[in-house]
Order: sequence, then structure tokens, then C-alpha cells
Amino acid sequence: MDLQRAVTALLAADIRNPRVTIELVAPAGNTVHVIGRVEKPGSVPATPFVTLMQAIAEAGGFKDDAARNSVILMHRDGARTVRVARVRVDRLLKGEDLADPVLSRFDIVYVPRSTIGNLDIFVRQFFGETAPAVSTALTGWELFNLDRVFVTRVVKE
Repeated sequence: MDLQRAVTALLAADIRNPRVTIELVAPAGNTVHVIGRVEKPGSVPATPFVTLMQAIAEAGGFKDDAARNSVILMHRDGARTVRVARVRVDRLLKGEDLADPVLSRFDIVYVPRSTIGNLDIFVRQFFGETAPAVSTALTGWELFNLDRVFVTRVVKE
């Protein structure tokens, strides 16, 4: 109402008996930002009680090389402080953990690339696209959800 009165007063200088109606369509800035290895990175509406899993689903879900065990949640606690937390979304998906964090406006969800995804990128950059066998091997490793891969030297006798 204050804004409506202020606009009416400004228009009254040029227009005789102006009528002004102001309607709020949507509050500005009610978004959560989902970035990284999701299908559609960007901003999603921060509806009341939107959870981390809902925001990721709204962003199209995970890409194949997403690190589901290391999703980073950045939440502003005040004007100058940000709380950063690592969320093991893989446990949420398996039902092992039921604490799906509720998000607030301006929260940032970052989904990093998995270790296997980083290794795949390295192989493509180092060997080029002519190494399909190595890429196939990396995809096979990904199926086993290995956290670490150790390379050992084979000694022939």
C-alpha cells in the first residue's frame, strides 16, 4: 500500500487523479542455485520446505559422472558468514540416511565431478579420442563404485 501511495503521488504531478494498482506476482530472489554435474544447472524456485533432493531433481538430476557422495551445500548464515557442508546424497538415495536438508533462498548446491569422471577427462585429454578401450575400462570401474584405484607395477619373471 505504501508503494501504491508513493507511485500515485508521483503520477499526480503529471496526471489528474491517477489510479494505481500494484500487485506482487512473485517475491524476488526466492531461488536456490544448483550448479555442477546436473543435467540443467541453474536456479530453481525456493518454495517453502524445498529439500536438497528436490532441488537436484528440479535441475534434471545427476549426470553420469557426478560425485553423489560429495555434494556441497553452501548456506548463508548471516550477512557475512557462509556455512559449507558436504552431503552424502548417495546415502539418501539408498535410504541409509533420512536427513534430506531443507534449503533456503540463495543456497548454492554444487555437484562435483566424480574421481572416475576426472580420470576419464584426463585420459581423453592425454590420449585423445583414439583411446576407446581406456574409456570403456573407466566406465566399467564406475559400475563397481570404486572410491580409489591403485595402480601397481607388474613384474614379469
